[in-house]
Amino acid sequence: MPNIVLLAPLAELLDISVNELLKGEKLTQESVAKTREEALVNCSVDIAMEGTLRGHKRNRRYAFFIVAVVFGLEAFWLWGLDIRDTYVKDTLYLSVLMLLFAFWFCFFAKDFLPSYYDNNKINYVSQGIFKIHIVGLSLNNHNWRYICIVCRVFTLSFAVLYPLLCIGICWYSEVLWREFWLPVVIVGLSIFMIVLYTVGKRYEV
Repeated sequence: MPNIVLLAPLAELLDISVNELLKGEKLTQESVAKTREEALVNCSVDIAMEGTLRGHKRNRRYAFFIVAVVFGLEAFWLWGLDIRDTYVKDTLYLSVLMLLFAFWFCFFAKDFLPSYYDNNKINYVSQGIFKIHIVGLSLNNHNWRYICIVCRVFTLSFAVLYPLLCIGICWYSEVLWREFWLPVVIVGLSIFMIVLYTVGKRYEV
């Protein structure tokens, strides 16, 4: 191939476009119009998708802030009850952990994976300090978006509902929460894993 600096003068000398010179064929008016039309459509689709993704990111951040405020009120309520039971205090720590995961999924999780995920069976994702490994499930751009939705919904819901359940039971008896906190966590995580695998397998290619 000639030096790139020579492409424009050479194309002008041959009375063709640089694109035609690189393709090695003369483009008809019809093909040029079709190419421009396709480029315009693709550009419009990209702009529309970009606007949609921006809207989704904004909604995710609003949801996180609302959940964080509600959790703050719940934590203040629990401390206000003057509960000294260690199991009750651990409820807040677990909810904070869920909020941290929710924070990453709402603010930093990428909407798309690199293209090699679509061509290979890979069951882990590493983005920054965050790593997720799902055994038996191939991650790709067909199911990643839905997996992120499941993770956001679960972490945000757990961060709010778990302390609320603790408040309701402790209102009746602090000691009773010792018998309930572990089954609640096990059931919650089991439901999460079942939904995660179901959704991931459904959209897996």
